[in-house]
Amino acid sequence: MRLDMLAMRAASSAHLADPKIAIKSVTQAVDTLYGGQRQGVAVVRAAAFGKRVIIMDEPAVALGVKESGMVVDLVRQIRSRGIPSC
Repeated sequence: MRLDMLAMRAASSAHLADPKIAIKSVTQAVDTLYGGQRQGVAVVRAAAFGKRVIIMDEPAVALGVKESGMVVDLVRQIRSRGIPSC
């Protein structure tokens, strides 16, 4: 089975563009991102694969005010799509 890298990158870009996470490229390694960006990727990933419920344990811990606000906005967007989170 071959992976469709172009389709995967397009889907990743679409998921990351909706909550407006400032990442230069979907090919950028996660370990090069800032804390808020990493949490944003984790929340978006959970929303992309989560079908029924997403459980997060302190998603904004150790983040600055700006990054915490971004994570809270992401959680609100997930809830608005009908995916409950707790």
